[in-house]
Amino acid sequence: MTEPDSGTDRPTGRPVGSGAPATDEVRSPSRPTKADGRRVALILGGAFAGVGIVVAAVFGALYETGTAPFDDPGQTPNAAITQATQTWVDAMNSQNVQRMRDSVCAGDQAKFADTQDKPPVAEPVRIDSVHDVVVTGATATATMTASVGTGQNTQTQDFSLGYKDEAGTWKVCQSAGTAQAPR
Repeated sequence: MTEPDSGTDRPTGRPVGSGAPATDEVRSPSRPTKADGRRVALILGGAFAGVGIVVAAVFGALYETGTAPFDDPGQTPNAAITQATQTWVDAMNSQNVQRMRDSVCAGDQAKFADTQDKPPVAEPVRIDSVHDVVVTGATATATMTASVGTGQNTQTQDFSLGYKDEAGTWKVCQSAGTAQAPR
């Protein structure tokens, strides 16, 4: 006589009371094998890698177009104004009309309506400093000290610039009535 399998009336092939090991080894279907675990790990790893690539591509595209929410909400006004000034100078040096439009406030974008892309400037403007930043609500002023040229041919000049905060991003904004001619 053999002992019935638990939950069934089917004998297991183990003699009752003999203490001998079972002759039929029944593997539990709920116990995963090492191969199953590797397969799940590969699928999850591939899914995470795919999501990471998509996220990186989206942020890269947003960064290139200047529409990404990269302004740090904890960033000081001086740092945000300096960043806006650098974006504007880089756009002007590039002579790429879309970059120039993106670097200025909405009120100044029409100034580029008849402008065509040109090759980048031969001697780019360099920002030496942005200082005397004064923020009043959603507008600001600052002085930019900039240089062009090299060696003894370097020319340095101060410019008073105006800025406007548009949707959390500071932009250079002459139409805000705060910009002045170079001094």
